[in-house]
Amino acid sequence: MSTAFPARGVSAWTFHKQFQNNTLEHPEFFRIIADLGVRDVELIAAFLPSQEPEYLRGIRQAAEAHGLRFVNIAIDDRYDLSSADAANRRNAIDRTIAWLDAAVILGCPNVRNNSGGENMDACVESFTTLAAEAGKRGLNMLIEAHGGFSSDAAIILPIIDRVRQAHPGRLSLVADFGNVYTTPERDRYAQIRDMAPYASIIHPKMHNFDENGDQPEWNTARLVKIVLDSGFDGPWIVEYEGSNDDPVSGLNKSYALLERCFQLAKE
Repeated sequence: MSTAFPARGVSAWTFHKQFQNNTLEHPEFFRIIADLGVRDVELIAAFLPSQEPEYLRGIRQAAEAHGLRFVNIAIDDRYDLSSADAANRRNAIDRTIAWLDAAVILGCPNVRNNSGGENMDACVESFTTLAAEAGKRGLNMLIEAHGGFSSDAAIILPIIDRVRQAHPGRLSLVADFGNVYTTPERDRYAQIRDMAPYASIIHPKMHNFDENGDQPEWNTARLVKIVLDSGFDGPWIVEYEGSNDDPVSGLNKSYALLERCFQLAKE
């Protein structure tokens, strides 16, 4: 178990209000997060208005000028990869493949899409196709714990296992601390414990903080310890979604909390 604090990471979703209001563009976003000591960046497909190679090369160059690297492109699409409707599913696959091509230009190793929650066999079929396409490009597909099948380890892990039989190593999870289903029988900690060995990226979801700098909704230190005990050594990509702090203040508090959690894991 490595308890060294990892490189700082951030999801562009942390700044979703600014991107959606057209008050922030990627070059300024890169400058802001670089000033916070960030290295690893998750891009949001919806915030990239073009897949033209010239535009994407410009985005990559702007990030690299600040010493940043892309680790994932997150897709949230209106088409469903688990749909029983073949045309709907084909649209979702084709649109994802387009982002795989974009990822090559951006130098980004991973593309994430959602599992959906309609038909498990259709989901397996879609991600088997996408894992093959990712492999042709030297990339990997990811599924985030993000609703549908993906938020329950008991459902999503068998789906991943089936895809991996055909394409080992080409499909993994983004394990998100906030996006898992919880029941009295299976709480948040059990879900993350099961998901962590399948994860290539961790989203330590952050909401609001109390006077001690902790999140009262769940025990972040316990979740960090579970992930570290699994042997995970990939990117930790903070997704701050709180309402009491602006994105920069929220990220600063997020990194301070994570640093304390990693320190506690050493003890």
